[in-house]
Amino acid sequence: MPHRAADRRVAEELSATIAGIEHRRTWRRVTPLLDDFGSYALTDDVRERIVSALEKAGVQARPPIQEANRHDTIRLALASDGRRSTLGDTPSAAEVVAVTEWRPGEAPRTIALDDVEGAEGIVWFDVDVLQADEESVCELVLPHCRGQLTREIVVDLLDADPRPKVTSYGEVVRAVSTLRVTACEPEEGGEDPAASKAGRFWFEVVEIAAGEGWLMTTRHKAHRELYAWLEQWELDFDGRGAGTEQATLREVRGLAGLLRVRLTALACPAREAVDAWLPGVTDDAAAVRLAELIDRALRQLFEISEVLRGSIDLMSSSLAQAQAQAPRADGDRRS
Repeated sequence: MPHRAADRRVAEELSATIAGIEHRRTWRRVTPLLDDFGSYALTDDVRERIVSALEKAGVQARPPIQEANRHDTIRLALASDGRRSTLGDTPSAAEVVAVTEWRPGEAPRTIALDDVEGAEGIVWFDVDVLQADEESVCELVLPHCRGQLTREIVVDLLDADPRPKVTSYGEVVRAVSTLRVTACEPEEGGEDPAASKAGRFWFEVVEIAAGEGWLMTTRHKAHRELYAWLEQWELDFDGRGAGTEQATLREVRGLAGLLRVRLTALACPAREAVDAWLPGVTDDAAAVRLAELIDRALRQLFEISEVLRGSIDLMSSSLAQAQAQAPRADGDRRS
């Protein structure tokens, strides 16, 4: 394979760096890691290349490279011996579900699952859908929800509904389905500098369930994918200038526009948020907060659009400069 020697050098350098750290582990963002391996997109072939090189150098990653997105921060560690990773074979409870306690008038605080029973405020279980499954969520979360959270609700939260809805489970638990967006890497062009760095979006929903004293969510961070794809293009542009492909900019701009249309359909004024999303609640703060989060996401998309506009202007200027210099170069050769 043409990349084998270079991949081996990169992985061995990472291994040597980690070996010099006290706890024998470090964290790297996927985007610069891709750049280190001379690749432009997380295709299956590229994932296999990186995984193979890291394994041969005694380095293992969490989340696994096979499952990671380019916006992720990867934890890299040396194997404790030839067989077993210091990371472990299964995710920890904290990796499956993040727990925070919310008290009126106080900043939220992160707590461990073991401390939930002593919590005095509202407990929020934020489930990582990349790590969780039905059994792990039932084992970790059900015992802390006063008997109100059932396996049926867990299954509903882990299985995204095709459109927004509000569902009541008895008199206590209410579930809300709203927009969720998953960004997927391109399937081709991982080793082609002229190929687009942008992938595609799958539009799904965020699942929320709430009972007395607790809230459980599965959610997304889609705008980070757009920034990561754009960042990869900018890294390429820094190295190649006007020779950089333009497809990434066009496709990211189109994806941002599509996401903006979908979010706009969910947006509503804060004063109408209770009737729109959480009917029947006595405290409208959560509904207002949801409306504010949608507004914030729309603002983030606007910011991305402005960055894209600047990148497109930069590309256009670079191309114009390259074209203006071309005739002079021809003239020099003729003379």
